[in-house]
Amino acid sequence: MDIDLSDVRASERQLIASFSRFLFKGPFNKNIRNTKHFNEWYSLPMNYARIMEIPITKHTLGARKEHAILDISSPKSLSLYYMLNGFHDITITDVDSYFIDDFNIYKNEIGNTSAELLTFDATRRFPFDDNSFDRIFSVSVIEHFPKGGDSAAIKEIARVLKPGGVAVVTLPAYFTYMEEWTSNKLPWPTEVNEAGRDFFQRRYDRKEIDRLLSGSGLHSDYILVAETPIAPISVGSDGILKHNSYLVYDSLTSKVIRRLGRHLKLPYARWLAERCASARHHYLTTEWDNPEIRQVVLRLEKQ
Repeated sequence: MDIDLSDVRASERQLIASFSRFLFKGPFNKNIRNTKHFNEWYSLPMNYARIMEIPITKHTLGARKEHAILDISSPKSLSLYYMLNGFHDITITDVDSYFIDDFNIYKNEIGNTSAELLTFDATRRFPFDDNSFDRIFSVSVIEHFPKGGDSAAIKEIARVLKPGGVAVVTLPAYFTYMEEWTSNKLPWPTEVNEAGRDFFQRRYDRKEIDRLLSGSGLHSDYILVAETPIAPISVGSDGILKHNSYLVYDSLTSKVIRRLGRHLKLPYARWLAERCASARHHYLTTEWDNPEIRQVVLRLEKQ
């Protein structure tokens, strides 16, 4: 896929500039100030992993204002970006309704009242006609679908994507396939194994990506996000792979930034700490045998 780290950072700057214009009005706007998303984004508009995933998704999607766009992501910040920048034909979805009240407020405050907010279970048939959308994006979602739910979701993405349309899907990746089953109870529907652990997510290798896309009819390209490890990688007692996302505050710089931000109530304090870690550790590759890969971004095109 034709993208390098400078493209990612340029898209990141565009995202942060848009968020800033919106979020820094928040303290003076009671409606925005009282929303849960605002209070989270004011400190952390994108966490360590999303600092790469969301800008790559934006860059790769190539969305234009005349496009019909479907968001089936977990983080909603990219949808906010599109709403702030005059994209009106956007459908924002999730399995839960946690985002709807906040985004109804944002729609009214922005004046972008045509964005559609919808809840549905993406492990089942999508509630849209064939060939409905020019662009679809999914950040950090379908890896959590148990059993064959990930493949079913890809086939549904292919069904509702228009010919010539593009979908961008981000997934956890590793040089060898693994599944994370956790002792933590999860807030979404999942599968429970004999040990009583919940299915958390897959980490895809090249073979599993081929399985995932098999039969979808989508032309695919990809880029891998890798990281130089802060500490040796391990699986925690909760069953989850412990990599840099769980260790970003171990460095002195990150600890100082986070502490000052919390004490002084500075905007973007946590983001700055995690952005510093990203600058030190993140890089892009296309090599599936690299043990430092953590995420894959798939560009899927319907012929």
